[in-house]
Amino acid sequence: MSKELISLCLEKNILIEKNAMAILSEHSAQASDLLSKMSLEGITVLTEEHLKKALFAPVEIRKGKKRSAKDFDSKVGFTKEIRTIPKEKTIDDFISYYSYRYDKLKEMLQGRQELKHLISLGRLNQGSAERNISVIGIIKEIRTTKNNNKLVELEDPTGTLKVLIKEGKDIGENQLLTDEVIGVSGSVSRGFFFANSITFPDIPFPAKINKINDPLNAVFISDLHFGSNEFLPKISERFLKWINSDEKEALRVKYLFIAGDVVDGVGIYPSQEKDLTLTNIYDQYAAFEGFVEKIPEHIEIMICPGNHDAVRQAEPQPAFTKELLPNIYNFRNVHLVTNPAFLNVHALDCSGISVLMYHGYSFTRIIDSIQPLREKGLTHPQHVMKMLLRKRHLAPLCGSTNISPEEKDNLVIDKIPDIFHTGDLHSFCVDNYRGTTLISSSTFQGQTEFMDRVGHTAIPGKVTIVQLDTRNVIVKDFLAV
Repeated sequence: MSKELISLCLEKNILIEKNAMAILSEHSAQASDLLSKMSLEGITVLTEEHLKKALFAPVEIRKGKKRSAKDFDSKVGFTKEIRTIPKEKTIDDFISYYSYRYDKLKEMLQGRQELKHLISLGRLNQGSAERNISVIGIIKEIRTTKNNNKLVELEDPTGTLKVLIKEGKDIGENQLLTDEVIGVSGSVSRGFFFANSITFPDIPFPAKINKINDPLNAVFISDLHFGSNEFLPKISERFLKWINSDEKEALRVKYLFIAGDVVDGVGIYPSQEKDLTLTNIYDQYAAFEGFVEKIPEHIEIMICPGNHDAVRQAEPQPAFTKELLPNIYNFRNVHLVTNPAFLNVHALDCSGISVLMYHGYSFTRIIDSIQPLREKGLTHPQHVMKMLLRKRHLAPLCGSTNISPEEKDNLVIDKIPDIFHTGDLHSFCVDNYRGTTLISSSTFQGQTEFMDRVGHTAIPGKVTIVQLDTRNVIVKDFLAV
């Protein structure tokens, strides 16, 4: 059992003291929940005191009148504004886009202790021989040599460099993608850079876990797919009944995030019309609006588009227009945002909770391009979500999604979120990575032939609730009700 507990601790990035392991072994049935709670609280070394406090602390009984979310003020803002400029893109726009990506991620890497004695690629000539140096570059090409070594070509504004990673080195070489920015440490000889370590931009461990002072909840859903033959109306009905109920957790709901694919769309894939109950795109959006109109008006609703929605497919995707959602467009509590969106909620008497909402269309191709992800990425999205936080980019692989080169590369994760919310895969996960709560939302749609073709397996009906004052997570299953 201790091996399983150690594996659980490693998965949550937690070290555990000997006495704490003994206590955890005695409460092994609760181990997963306890470790998730400790991870959310930012604990990196688990002690006996931590576990005793969690297991045996007295329950606080609050007296007084029970208040619902409607009694509290709300606030929705942006931690990063994303501008989408409708103009014809040129080669220069793409050059500027990738230069911005390189500069931004280089800035994150330069302060890392692992990267000592940094040198630009142009300073390393073919005949140089240097040890214990580091470089930062964007990956131009990845090849496997006949000896099964990895040969990675890096480039920066000053030049290019071939980096050789010997077979079995196991320093992260099986997680690399073209067009991502990395740091490499090692030695140069005979025109090759022999790598000893790879450094990813990664997010740091937080000094503390952000929480709010008010007893309020945020709810996270995605991939509703109104208009599909496989849309599951019972899930929608049960969800609306719950969110309008007097159930304790429903009364606490103040914020609702919907991460794209609110309709099934028209012409998304060949012969889609045979899979639709609503073949007119405006009818599909009208059905979705009917759903939103039944949500209590004191709940702030954030909605971003996905790849099935009738907006520009290139990312970042602009927000929904009034033409598509005329009935709810001017609702005070409806916030139509871009995909991705970097948001902050409830920054009233505290810093609030930051949320990175991204539909996740890049995930499938990234999973297919990285061998460790191929085994479990589609059914356990937390693995690709953690990897993208380490890479600090939502679509580091060129071609993983359609890109619109705006003034900045808005897919760079330059703001560290408290919550990272995605969808698209129709599977489901709740996890934690270095203090960031990971949520890949379920769907309101059953399994379709198209999903069979692309390798997705639907896990419908699961809705994630985050208690913003504790950062505890609750999952409700509206399919199994």
